[in-house]
Amino acid sequence: MNRLISTTLALFMLGMVSACSDSQSSKYQELSWEDLKPLDEKELEVPSNGSSLIIEDDWYTDDYAQGDGLRGIYSGAPQQTQSFGVVPEINEKEVRVPGFVVPVEFDGDKLVTEFFLVPYFGACFHKPPPAPNQTIYVKSESAVEYQSIYDPVWIMGVIKTEQTGNDIATAAYRMDLHGLEPFDY
Repeated sequence: MNRLISTTLALFMLGMVSACSDSQSSKYQELSWEDLKPLDEKELEVPSNGSSLIIEDDWYTDDYAQGDGLRGIYSGAPQQTQSFGVVPEINEKEVRVPGFVVPVEFDGDKLVTEFFLVPYFGACFHKPPPAPNQTIYVKSESAVEYQSIYDPVWIMGVIKTEQTGNDIATAAYRMDLHGLEPFDY
């Protein structure tokens, strides 16, 4: 009988730990890049592979993957609008967004404190950059490690409808970073 009670209690505790970790991960509202566009811009056609990230085969070619430099990037890439329109309802919300890191402040150890998050690989390194409302300027109080500019990530934090820019790009959104983790697709 004591063994049954101990087993039941252990399973209950395990369930509580699992429920706590699930509630922590659900703390952030998940946004897609489409969610960052105002309603009047949602009908604009943007290429997609069915996920919230834009990963088109003709943008990341085998030539590039085999080390042939930048040849092939942006072949057939659409022109991006230069919209600064934002969705005010998401201002100051805790969100999580997938995308690619474009470092602004970094060191040789792949540690970054400031970066742009963009919806597709190669954005901001090549012209044209994404529209400002499809770019998030991210700042972290402490340096975070990222694996590679080629690998998508999730960012979590408080998003703000605040315009920020530099020579690389202009963003209509800004985020105070709480966390960064790999994006698995």
